[in-house]
Amino acid sequence: MSWDSCGEFHMSDILCGQFDLEDELICFRNGEADNWKIAKDPIKCMIKNYFNECLTAEYEGPNDVNAVFIKTGNSFEESIDQQIFALVKYKELPPLQGLSVVFTVSFQEKKFHLYSTLEKEINFKPGQSPPLIEGNKSDVIFYAKQFSEGHDAYKFESSLHKNHFLAIKEENGKRVLYLKLCPADVVDESTSLTIHFQN
Repeated sequence: MSWDSCGEFHMSDILCGQFDLEDELICFRNGEADNWKIAKDPIKCMIKNYFNECLTAEYEGPNDVNAVFIKTGNSFEESIDQQIFALVKYKELPPLQGLSVVFTVSFQEKKFHLYSTLEKEINFKPGQSPPLIEGNKSDVIFYAKQFSEGHDAYKFESSLHKNHFLAIKEENGKRVLYLKLCPADVVDESTSLTIHFQN
């Protein structure tokens, strides 16, 4: 894994099919996952959309935490007070479609992680990332994939809803995350997310 001088995280080696050896992960091959096992060293980062807005967890009550984007500065230092996410990496057994991650965030002395509902809504729920996720679908696992050839951004496909990607939309005067049906060969900027690595 590597990142540039701007702190932008590059997952090109991973997306080509090879993880860091320190995580004891192996190359991708076609197949169906039986479970996911948590890996080492989560990726601490800020996540921005193509409007350069930062993803944050907006707390509106104990059972109402929303994924929204807020305006922020161009550098990590200018945005230090915003929410910092950890992309918790998972080994997929057998490995399948991309880097498997769970989006987690800590605030108000609690930990939350992103999940998709059966109705394809995106929200946060309290709790730590589980050490083992059984089955071949999960409401918390998303596959990180390169957004397009030669592009630094990434898109994240739900493992629960095939061909549905995290995307942004306008809702009640805010830009929020939701799941959008998007064929793999379509370049849709609303699904473009940039990972800014925290040193």
